[in-house]
Amino acid sequence: MIWDIVIVGAGAAGLAAAIQAKRHCPKAGVLVIDRLGVPGKKLSVTGNGRGNIGNTNATPNCYRPVLDGSFLKIFHQISTNELMELYREWGIEPVVDGDLVYPYSYRAASVTGAMVSTANMLGVKFCLDTAVQSVAKKDNIFWLQMPAGKPIGAKQLVLCCGGRSQKKFGSDGSGFALAKQLGHSWAPLYPALTAVVTAEGMGALAGVLLVLAIAERTGASRITLILAGIAVSSMFSAGIDAVVTFVPDALNGYSDFRIGGLANLSMARVMPAFW
Repeated sequence: MIWDIVIVGAGAAGLAAAIQAKRHCPKAGVLVIDRLGVPGKKLSVTGNGRGNIGNTNATPNCYRPVLDGSFLKIFHQISTNELMELYREWGIEPVVDGDLVYPYSYRAASVTGAMVSTANMLGVKFCLDTAVQSVAKKDNIFWLQMPAGKPIGAKQLVLCCGGRSQKKFGSDGSGFALAKQLGHSWAPLYPALTAVVTAEGMGALAGVLLVLAIAERTGASRITLILAGIAVSSMFSAGIDAVVTFVPDALNGYSDFRIGGLANLSMARVMPAFW
């Protein structure tokens, strides 16, 4: 069978793509394929289960590497206010808590439920528990090969497979192989948010929470990590507390994740084979 639009990946991006495709093209046949048995598995645990679905203070400088060129154009295609209006159309009432946007219920699962219900209502079809093994384009049709049965054809194909962050939630990196089969390439991968694990443990510091409150008059603060002789620093702006959490064998918290990601980037640059 040949579908008008096939979306690989039933996470937040895949569900959003399916909903918007059906809204703009009601008569189009839209199919979402996912290797997991339920849609939105990772979405259902985002924000520690509370559903952090946006940030009113997001800027291109928040991304690594900093967005530019065509990526910057994509970033500016929709504002936070427009995104929150989309949420309302999908049956999700957003609330702003500081800079963060949550569903009114503060439950990530309610976001998934609303998006899946909206997709079903619009006539989006799902093919779950099915992994796409390969993809090829012939005569302007994308042909997707499944583990069993005939290939599925698509006039338009959208890959929403995520990265390689959490395999159990579907982000296993398989989408990169599909993109490569279609002639695409990508920047070298490295963990962006990760704890800093120590070889000898934290000892007496384990359990300590260090909060570096940054006053307006000081402007900013810096946390620096020395890794294999490489100094890795992360700046924290005024009004944002830099929190360092000591656990028995690591530094584990938002600030530590942030600097851990920068450390991974530095290692990827000086030791490309490290990851």
